[in-house]
Amino acid sequence: MTNSINENIMVSVICLSYNHEKFLCQALDSILKQKVNFRYEIIICNDASTDNTGKIIKEYKERYPDLINEISNTSRLGGAASAYKSVTSARGKYLASCEGDDFWIDETKLAKQVDFMESNPDYIGCVHDVLLVDVDGEKRKGQKLTWVSRKKIFKPKHFKGIFMPGHASTMLRKNLFLKPGFNGHFILEADKNIADRTNVMLWLEQGNFFRMKGKMSAYRYVRNDNGKNLTSVIYLKKNSIAYDYEYTLRLEKYAKQNMDINMRFWYHKMELFAKAIMKRMLNPKTADKEIIAKIFKNAESKILYLLSVPYFVIRAIYFKVQKRG
Repeated sequence: MTNSINENIMVSVICLSYNHEKFLCQALDSILKQKVNFRYEIIICNDASTDNTGKIIKEYKERYPDLINEISNTSRLGGAASAYKSVTSARGKYLASCEGDDFWIDETKLAKQVDFMESNPDYIGCVHDVLLVDVDGEKRKGQKLTWVSRKKIFKPKHFKGIFMPGHASTMLRKNLFLKPGFNGHFILEADKNIADRTNVMLWLEQGNFFRMKGKMSAYRYVRNDNGKNLTSVIYLKKNSIAYDYEYTLRLEKYAKQNMDINMRFWYHKMELFAKAIMKRMLNPKTADKEIIAKIFKNAESKILYLLSVPYFVIRAIYFKVQKRG
């Protein structure tokens, strides 16, 4: 699907929301406070919330009718499907993101990122650092996300099936849906709930991401009353390692068959293999030994997979200590 180009809108800010009544005002206010000299739009996708999220969106839309567009799902579609509906209706030259329980902390964020992209058109997008906060919006002790790269220039070879150039709330990227011939439908095919890794992989075929200095957004790392974010809830209902492995295989298959760039997914598959072994050792009653056998059977190098286990064990311990501060 290709959108009609509207030269007057520079950025489309995508805000995905599900039961975010406690946080949505902070998210929207942080977007509306942006100091810019260009037009932008806010596309809020309400994924069939059962709380007062819809009421809040209605109030903001009445106050800012020229800025806010609402997409209201009548039934729960999931993160990827909601994101796809949003981006395929976006009219801006660039896409930015701020989920309903995250928020931006720099009023010049959009201006800085647009200025960089306009001055450096060879990049497909730019990111910056993110502040990790708790459910109350206060700074967490641990400030590391294991799946976010620290590379100044993030290239396809850095993806490895898992790494992101930055958290979604930090990203400004070209709107490829305005590009003739771009087919982003794989976002839906890869996984109905997870879209961030799929997006990064598809966008990397068009260029590299640049990391800017400074923290300009906040990620509410622990979410909702049950203290879990959407992905965590999904994984709790399924075998998270098996779920992640199958998703990674779909990304890998698509990259090999459809993309003209070389991407290696060994790293993340070895990481999942090590996690499965650790889980088996710590809690053999709940661990799924079948996923260990499956990953090992399909391993490109069985020796390399076995040798990688100590590295990932030490890495997991290190980040656990770091998270505790």
